[in-house]
Amino acid sequence: MYQPLITPKKARSLIPISASNTHFVDQSRKHLQSIMQPLSTQLAIGVGPCSIHQPHLAIEYAKELKAFSKTLSGNIKLYMRVFFEKPRTQFSWKGLIHDPDLDESYALEKGILTAREILKQITDLEVPIVTELLDPHIFLFVEDFISWGMIGSRTCYSQIHRQLASHVSFPMGFKNAIDGSFSPAIHGATYAAKAQKYIGTNIDGRLSQITSPGNKFTHLVLRGGEKGPNFDENSINAALELQEKLGLRAPTVVDCSHGNARTYKDQIEAFKSTLQQIASTPERHIFGLMLESHLKEGRELSLTDPCLGLDDTFALIKEADHLLTRTTTTAAAL
Repeated sequence: MYQPLITPKKARSLIPISASNTHFVDQSRKHLQSIMQPLSTQLAIGVGPCSIHQPHLAIEYAKELKAFSKTLSGNIKLYMRVFFEKPRTQFSWKGLIHDPDLDESYALEKGILTAREILKQITDLEVPIVTELLDPHIFLFVEDFISWGMIGSRTCYSQIHRQLASHVSFPMGFKNAIDGSFSPAIHGATYAAKAQKYIGTNIDGRLSQITSPGNKFTHLVLRGGEKGPNFDENSINAALELQEKLGLRAPTVVDCSHGNARTYKDQIEAFKSTLQQIASTPERHIFGLMLESHLKEGRELSLTDPCLGLDDTFALIKEADHLLTRTTTTAAAL
């Protein structure tokens, strides 16, 4: 059975992005691109709920993040995790866009418009957004609000997702594969850096031949794997060596959750360990970190993975800010 769906153009007209928000998103994308440069002393941190299922909680989190960001120096740039789609190994809830009412009614049009409204309200607060692009058909419904994108560990092999990454106007991370291997993600990132011609849909929902320019800001994301974490120095060095061999020159990001954390509290160790590596190495091989975080810790508010609470989250980010300040000050004095 086929049911007609709202077009991206119609969704954008119902919930439009303002000129000021378009400018903010553009500046947030450029800021992240600058953080990826070799001489940058800044760190990008993607932080927020594992998934979004209640709009008011997402907006409340964004308000907390915005207020906290004002207490930081210029060393840290925060991006809020706003994940509406969930990749599933087994059949279960696929995210707010697909099932916004959490009742398997799959009110997809409602999910799309709800997602756009959440993105709009978060952007109104001037909080930049990072999200995973899972279903390529969803991309045009949300991309105008996105500053940083991710291709997940299950889809890093996918040619369709590599083509999509080559088309977007923001940096795109490729997470290492579920088994922990780096090469599928590195190949994905290098593939997406090149111009492509492929079949997709346009903003009117019409099947089209798409010509993409290639994305010069693709990168690897280390998220652990089935064999264990990969935020340790040996794993990061191995990933960087393979990047060099396969032609990916970009610095990397460490995702402190998923395979890098057996429990949500283990994110703290992953974050602190990676932070020490950043501070002790003159070369900026790591430009970003990611945390799963919510207003309250554990599963109290998170429908999917348990998350760190705000207290632990903000303490870690403050620690990163202070450490980078000391490191930058010391380097400037030499």
